[in-house]
Order: sequence, then structure tokens, then C-alpha cells
Amino acid sequence: MKKIKNKRAMLWIMLPTSFALTAGALIACSNTNADQTLVDDIAKNVKSLTNIKAREKYLTLEDLQTALNDLKTNQGIIDVLDNTKSSSTDYTRNVVSANHSLEITPTIATVDNIKEVVRVSYTLDYNGAKAETELMVHLFTWQPPSTEVKGDEQVINWFKTVKQSYEVADGLKTLLPAQVSEKVSLNDAVTLGALDTLVKTTPIPEGFTTKWAQIAGKENDNDGTTELKLVLTKENKFYGANGLAIDSANDAVGVDVKLTGLETNKNLATTWYTNLKSETEVTLDTLKILLPSESVGDSVLLIQDLSTNLPYKFTVSVTPLAENAFDNVAGTLKVKVSLKKLDQFYLPDGTTVETVDTAGKEVTLKGFSTQVTLAKQWYTNSVKDESIASKSIASSTTDNVTDEMLTALYNPPSRIKTSTVKVTKVTETDSTTTQGSLKVKVTLLLGEQLFNEEGELVTEEQNAGKTVTLSGFSTQVPTVNSGTPGTNETPSDES
Repeated sequence: MKKIKNKRAMLWIMLPTSFALTAGALIACSNTNADQTLVDDIAKNVKSLTNIKAREKYLTLEDLQTALNDLKTNQGIIDVLDNTKSSSTDYTRNVVSANHSLEITPTIATVDNIKEVVRVSYTLDYNGAKAETELMVHLFTWQPPSTEVKGDEQVINWFKTVKQSYEVADGLKTLLPAQVSEKVSLNDAVTLGALDTLVKTTPIPEGFTTKWAQIAGKENDNDGTTELKLVLTKENKFYGANGLAIDSANDAVGVDVKLTGLETNKNLATTWYTNLKSETEVTLDTLKILLPSESVGDSVLLIQDLSTNLPYKFTVSVTPLAENAFDNVAGTLKVKVSLKKLDQFYLPDGTTVETVDTAGKEVTLKGFSTQVTLAKQWYTNSVKDESIASKSIASSTTDNVTDEMLTALYNPPSRIKTSTVKVTKVTETDSTTTQGSLKVKVTLLLGEQLFNEEGELVTEEQNAGKTVTLSGFSTQVPTVNSGTPGTNETPSDES
């Protein structure tokens, strides 16, 4: 094996670990193929060194060319390289190891003005194994090109025109911040169009469109503000303020745009209370057929009836007043209606409290069924001319049937609580009263008051009740035996 005078053997640190052979391995290696592989790999790695600089004293590429031309040793190359940075160190590491070195043929240096570099060509020689290589050397003042990827300048310049905050226009003023976020997430075209109008005072670059996204936790429904993230999109790529094309909208560095002047909880509450009239008609058919007293225990229906046109995400609480809440005659119910959102109850002026006791507005609900209606229906459906032939009192005559027996024929309407029925005979008869028939007056009472046939409450008995004819009573007249067979007897009047 050839003895090498230079004590430092050449080896490249950029070789894979598998090729970082020790000096002992080199000495022991006598295989020509292994030597050639080693030289080839070193030559390849010399070509891969792209950031090598010369010493500061070489001011031009021509000066550097002269210094690097016709060098016959690696040390000659090393002496030209910058020793204040990593250039000479990088080269030395890659060509020197232990007590062995690679020989080189005289160098040929040429200037590459396009790449601003001197190209140094030479042949490496080790134990007869040769490989051509080339080292590129830059001036001391040369700086490596930036590895930073530049974004689209049109996009960057457009984002510079986007303000940090915008006062919303009419298309958005009626929306709460939370509503804006919801509509953005649903890609509502009207909302997105209104947002675009705010920021497109400078037209966006051709071919691009906007992409808005909500920022969690930024909606403030109390002060009417929110923040949204804005990016641009084109051909399935997303662009932020840095102009870089990103595959995901979430990863794009967009800009946060603050919106002010949106709707507020307070304003919505005051407007709703203002529109809620002190006297309000119920709208549900299921409520209209109930007496006010019957609806008191059904808060679900009352809430459902008053939940129309509620502000966004608000609910309503309906509570009958403690005293004189219902009037079954007038068909009205007095309640307190309170708006609620989350854990706050609203007063009519839009301020909030934590309990329902001091919140809300007193409202009289109208349009319920009334006792007048029920009483009139009762007179119509239950009190009418009819035969009692199938009833137990049919065995009685019109003379001996009592008012109590007649009253037992009628049940008062169950929905008019505490109501009773009174039935009396009408002594006057007319030509329409047939044998076995009886005219009676049926009266529905509520305490000391009486219902007339139209369902109205009156105080005078003569103005109340309904007169009808009951037929089917017994007409059999009792006879007296005179002791003279065959003698007819005349009927007796019983009173």
C-alpha cells in the first residue's frame, strides 16, 4: 500500500456512516473495488458542498479564480477557504482523516458569473482509484439564497387593505354575534355577501374568493361584537396574510376581522317586551277551548303560545298571578311573562336579574273559552224537549212527579265548577201540552247567580233558565169499585 506523506488522511463527513471508515480500515483495505467506491463517494460529496466561501481577502471572482487555479494539494485548496466560518472546516473534515490523504491533480478554476461562484475541477486519486470532482467556492461576501418561500404578492397586498375592525351595515345589524357565527358556519349566502361587502372596498385578486370562519369564544351578544377569521381561496388552496398557499383553511394564517354594531341581547329584549301587548289574544286552538282556570296548570301550552317570535336563543317563562289570575266569565288569564337567556332573566328595560321573581311583564291573556259559552252549549245540548219513557220516573204521572225527581234528570256541566241545576214545574199549560207531558223550567245556577239560555249570568230568576216539555209520563187514572158491576167511573183530578 502506498505511503502518504501528509499525516491527515482525507475523509468526508457528509458520507453516510457506513462509509466513515477509520484509518485502520483504509490501511487494511487492499481491495481495488473498495478503494474506487470510496473515491467515488468522496467525489460525489465534494460536489454537494454548496455553501463554501473563500477568505475575505479575495474581493472578486477573478481574484478567487487565480488563487484556486493550478493547485496540486488539498492543503492548497484549504488555504484559500474562509477559516472564520465553517467553509475550511467543512472541506477539511471531508478530505482529512488520521494519517492518510487523497492526492489530487492540478486544479482548473473557472468563473460562473450566473451563480456567482468559482468552479474548481480536479481528480481525486487514492491507491490508483480515481474520480473527477468539482468544488464550488463563493466570495466571502456571498450570502446563501433565502430558503423562505415567498407568498403571492397580490394576496399579501390585498390583505394589507383589510381593516382590523368594521362597523356592520344594515344587512347584519339585526343579527346577534352568535347568529353571524352560525350563519357563517352554514355558508349562508346573504350573510357572507354582507361580510364581503365590508372588506371588498379594494377588489380581491382575480380568481380568488373569500372564506370566512368563526373564532370560538369571540362572540359577545351583550355588546354586539364578534371576530371572524378571513382567508382567500383559489383552486382548493387557502391563502392568508402571508400569501402562502395552504391545503387547509384552518392552517392558513388569515386575518382576524372584528365586527361592531351588531344586535344586542338588551335591545332584542326591550323590543320584544314592547311588542308584547298588555292584552294579548291566545293563538293555540288547544288553549282557546279551555277555560282560563283550566289553563292555569298547563304552563307548557302557555309557554308554547307565547314563544312565537322569540329573540334568538331566548326562552320564555309564564307564571299566572297569585291573586285573581283567571276570570272564567270574561275568558281572561293574568300572567307574568319573563324572557330568559342562559341563566339570566330580563326586565322590560333590557336589564337582567338572576331570579324570575323580579323579572318580566304582566299580561292579560284573552280568547279562552268562557262560562257563557259552556252554559249556552249546555242549554242547547242537554236541555230540550224529550221523552222520559225510558227513565225510572216514567211510572210517575205529571201530577205526582216532584221537582227533586225532575232535577235528578240533569247534570250540570262539569267544566263549570260548583254549578248546580234547578228544575221546576210550569203550571201553565197550553194546547201543545199533551196527556202524559209536562212543561218544566230548567235553570243552571252558579252560587246565587243564574244562567239564562244564552249563557249569561243574571240575578232574577224570571230571566234565567229554559222551558222545555217532557213527555212519556204515566197516564193511568186510578178507579173506585162502586159495588155495581159494569158501572163506569170518572177520573179524579189530583193536584
